[in-house]
Amino acid sequence: MRALVFLGLLLSLPTGAANLLLIESYHAEYPWDQSYKAGIRAILGDKHQFHTFALDTKRLPKAQFKIQADSAWQRYLELKPDLVFLADDNALMLLHERFSQTQTPVVYLGINGNPRDYGIKHTGNITGVLERPLFKRSLLMAQAMLPTQPPHKFLLLFDSGYTSDTAVASIKKLNQNLMIGNNQIDIEQHQKFSSWQSSVSSARERGYDAVFVALYQTLQDDKQQTVDELQVARWTHDNATVPHFGFWHFSVGPEGNIGGYILDGNKHGRIAGTIAKQILAGKMPAEIFPKMDTSGAYLFSESGLKRWQLSLPERVREQAELVD
Repeated sequence: MRALVFLGLLLSLPTGAANLLLIESYHAEYPWDQSYKAGIRAILGDKHQFHTFALDTKRLPKAQFKIQADSAWQRYLELKPDLVFLADDNALMLLHERFSQTQTPVVYLGINGNPRDYGIKHTGNITGVLERPLFKRSLLMAQAMLPTQPPHKFLLLFDSGYTSDTAVASIKKLNQNLMIGNNQIDIEQHQKFSSWQSSVSSARERGYDAVFVALYQTLQDDKQQTVDELQVARWTHDNATVPHFGFWHFSVGPEGNIGGYILDGNKHGRIAGTIAKQILAGKMPAEIFPKMDTSGAYLFSESGLKRWQLSLPERVREQAELVD
């Protein structure tokens, strides 16, 4: 039976230009989405037809997720693509069962959770690349930059979205006592922007030496409306009482985080694009073991470093990219 599935996949692959569908968990304007899509295109080139469908799950209420998933599935049925990308956890969680019943090759990316938790174990047509915040190395980097001597006390801030839930669970699984060396690590998740603001404003008086601003795209105002992510980033930048670092490329800049050892969406997309290229060339998804993205890079805002009077250790400066 499995051999028949493989044969069906092989016969369905295009010999030239392919028809591709990318179902993104978030919205097209989201910087992470823009960067990984650019990475995918950099690998696959312009010869293929590239279609997208945005589930918009960072801005829409959870009650609408299934409706969005149904619409994405209808788009798939209309397009009959040669290969599908499922980007980030919500797309995989909402749609993998349907795609596992097809012969269409599927490449996932941006996955913070364990694919097995979604029931993906012996699915012959699905593979991809996992995303993991570069937690430990980021904290050790901050420790080396702070003017005070360790031990330090760090605060990690997340929103209450599903991606944050899975990222936090992954961090806690790897670091059950939430200690890196002698440094204490606290994690907070916020649903409301008002509670986020309170936490950021009080970080110094609560004894924190630095804050890691992780994910903040699902924070809501008092009317249950999603707060614009740029507004959150700017407010956090303007009102932080201690240095604030990040885990993702999109969060670093003159109105964002100081910097960090970050995940680059473009590089992540290139890994997914390389997997897709192998499949389009005839390799079976089941023959491609899921990849772990460990391609971190040092990225810093020069204005942020000056504002907080921080200097980069020589080994970091030699590798770092500076913006603004």
